[in-house]
Amino acid sequence: MTEPILQVEDIQVRYSRLPVLHGITLTVNQGEMVCVVGANGAGKSTILRDEQQIAKNLDFVYRLFPRLRERRQQAASTLSGGEQQMVAVGRGLMINPRILMLDEPSLGLAPLPRGRTPGCGGEAQAYRHHHFAGGTKRPGGSGNL
Repeated sequence: MTEPILQVEDIQVRYSRLPVLHGITLTVNQGEMVCVVGANGAGKSTILRDEQQIAKNLDFVYRLFPRLRERRQQAASTLSGGEQQMVAVGRGLMINPRILMLDEPSLGLAPLPRGRTPGCGGEAQAYRHHHFAGGTKRPGGSGNL
């Protein structure tokens, strides 16, 4: 029998108090093709995520949107429209996207100074530095991001 190239047992993951994965066990052997199927936000990508990276990303989202840290025990459906918009952007950032395209990301948010609006200066640069500092190479390409 070949040695597994990926093996996880009884993964339990929560974002704040929201359960995302419940006792997932998975083994992938050399030469096997395994598909994990589920709805958006069901936790498929989380199976392969590093808990330290998740914590780092969550900290970044909380620095970007301090109000979410204050409301982290509250169900997203009970937040104001602007706070729900922050959650939506934060969820997008949690997966370390190469690109995050937002249509009117500040819609519904309380007026903020230019440097505090996601994608309008300081936060965009902080995001770029946070995820790509150290000269991370583009996949399949040359040059730094």
